[in-house]
Amino acid sequence: MGDLLEDTAVHGKDGEYTAEVVQDWNAFGPVGGYLAVIALRAAGAASQFDRPASISCQYFGPATFGPVRLSVQRLLAGKRAESFRVTMTQQDRPILEAIVWTIGDIAQGLEDREAAAMPDSPPIDSLTEWELLAAPMAPSPRLRFWQNIDQRLIGWQGWHQAGEPRLDGWYRYRPRPVMSDPFADAGRALIIVDAGAWLSAMNPYVSRTRIVAPTMSINVRFYHPANTEWMRCRSRSDTTFGGLIDSSSTVWTSDGKTVAHGDCQMLYRTSGPLPAGSLP
Repeated sequence: MGDLLEDTAVHGKDGEYTAEVVQDWNAFGPVGGYLAVIALRAAGAASQFDRPASISCQYFGPATFGPVRLSVQRLLAGKRAESFRVTMTQQDRPILEAIVWTIGDIAQGLEDREAAAMPDSPPIDSLTEWELLAAPMAPSPRLRFWQNIDQRLIGWQGWHQAGEPRLDGWYRYRPRPVMSDPFADAGRALIIVDAGAWLSAMNPYVSRTRIVAPTMSINVRFYHPANTEWMRCRSRSDTTFGGLIDSSSTVWTSDGKTVAHGDCQMLYRTSGPLPAGSLP
């Protein structure tokens, strides 16, 4: 089982950092959202501010498990906000580029507003754990990623029956539900936005073909701190066309505050038939 705080730690100074990509975040390779959290934390290490505002991340190649290098360039240094470019490489291969905004304490000028109210939900304890839902369908041992998150889906019908292109559920990280570092804590929402993209996109399909859909880009805007153990995420994928899939998500705290809005674009392809009874 992975620990998000420890597994996204960066080491270094003056804009040059290293990190270790660990096996516990494996879902047919290192999860894209997990890699983006490492980039987010590298920007946090270089910033004078401790509040992430947004990340826009482009992926250029698959990472492997092992060390990565992160170069952080400050693009703007203001009194209230900073912007950074984060470049992740592995053995001189480009993995991703991210633009990260951080902000300081902003004086109140407008009344806080939550227009996108969190929808009603059944009690979390009444929802079935993902491991129990997935057990009859023999999930791949390469999906170690889901051992790190207690996922409780709302109204999920299973892969045997096509549904709406959406995913709705509650998420709590193991073994550390809340992170002491604000950039790692924001990373909890970032990973969920990335994971929900693929699951929501696959929900309308009943297919016996394995679909591979690596993330090309992910964009997430952060709002309230993710300071509750459980977070709610609703993801929707409205368009699949010509090899591309899109998805958008909103994440809330368990008391209904908006943590993040995000969107993903994925590039999909087929990779052969599925074994009988397995997950896509």
